[in-house]
Amino acid sequence: MNGFPGHHGRHDGADPVDALAERLMTGDGVEAALSSVAAPEHRAAVLAALSARYLLAPGVVTASVVGAGRAVRAQLDAVARHVPGTSHVAVRLLDGEPLDRDLVDRLRRTGIGLSVTATAGEAVFGATLVVVTDFADPDTWPTHLPGGSVLVNATGDDLPPAVTRVADLVFVDDLGLLRPGGRPVEADLRQVVTGECAGRTSADHVLLVELLTEGRQPGPPLEGLPVSTENEIKRFVVTSFAPDLTPDQLPSDLDLLDNGVVDSLGLLRLIAWVGERYGIPVEERDISPAQFSSVEAIGAFIRESRSFV
Repeated sequence: MNGFPGHHGRHDGADPVDALAERLMTGDGVEAALSSVAAPEHRAAVLAALSARYLLAPGVVTASVVGAGRAVRAQLDAVARHVPGTSHVAVRLLDGEPLDRDLVDRLRRTGIGLSVTATAGEAVFGATLVVVTDFADPDTWPTHLPGGSVLVNATGDDLPPAVTRVADLVFVDDLGLLRPGGRPVEADLRQVVTGECAGRTSADHVLLVELLTEGRQPGPPLEGLPVSTENEIKRFVVTSFAPDLTPDQLPSDLDLLDNGVVDSLGLLRLIAWVGERYGIPVEERDISPAQFSSVEAIGAFIRESRSFV
């Protein structure tokens, strides 16, 4: 359980944030879990609300949303419905279009104050939850955020260093989508939800959540093992057993055992991780080392095991 559990918990009625958390608890990755609990246009909003529940320091929430179009309106709706304790939300609307009346009324009915600002800096100033769907007004951004706050980058691109520099720790929605060579990352949201990572460990830290799923290009499903799963396996292997490599330097067909990347104790650790990460009862399976000899073999084992679920 998180040391700073923030605002998560069950709510009456259908709640996509609770549904996402439950899917993550059962071992699903973020991509798979999102596909079953949220429409594409609401994915980032559900992830931002999940981040708020699990990573905000306890207390009253003052929110800020910067962006345009459906994305910013989906975020506002998610704040109203799924981020308990929100007292006020400030919005920087980049498209100049007024907010829908029913959305404004929903905020009012839930007791959330609303202000529309002229610059992003005005919207962000003093906010404990900041969600950015489109970046704007770089010269107005504050040089710090309040202790305990969370900044969610839902732009699908990197925010300027001057903006992200305020963060003490960085989280992502899915480690499998992490590009090598970037800023060190603590964990992904699945690890926070399941308790594998403590998440917030200080009430004063400012946390940055990068929604990497927002940067993926739309297209048909990939054949075979999803890229995110393969990348996640590679990341675990290099982090645990080959720290001198990056995930993209690890060939999928490399024999991890014959080449000394993973020894006998490491094999037990790798099997245990796969079981926990993908919800596979490995203790009930007859497993041979060959099934864990390479990233490709592990992927085949995961696919086969899930086909029996």
